[in-house]
Amino acid sequence: MTFCFTSPSCTGFIIGSKNIGNFNVKGRRNIYARVFPLASSVSACIEAGFRPRNILAMQFSFSETFEAALMKEFDIKYLVTKDSGSEGGINEKINAALKCGIQVLLIKRPVTDYGEAFRNSGDIIKRAGEIING
Repeated sequence: MTFCFTSPSCTGFIIGSKNIGNFNVKGRRNIYARVFPLASSVSACIEAGFRPRNILAMQFSFSETFEAALMKEFDIKYLVTKDSGSEGGINEKINAALKCGIQVLLIKRPVTDYGEAFRNSGDIIKRAGEIING
């Protein structure tokens, strides 16, 4: 990915604003950020060096067809995205990128140990009763 961010001919696409400051994009005309349409997201992109015209603020997730059309429109060559899960449309993003011949850098979610996990409120109530009653 270093090539993508140092080559003037390469176009990249970064999705998400949470860690956008980790990317050095100052002065780059061909790196785009796609983020939620929130003032805080757009501000994070501007602080990271994105030009306003390179910030795509959209509420997603989108279809694979739309993802592919967007990537083609901006002539994207590299996609940097976090694993947003099925709710975040990760399958559509990756499938669209692969169909368009775009290299993908996927940032995996950290593994979290939640201890006990419950699938419904009945199980939670039952477990709470066990804890309270010893």
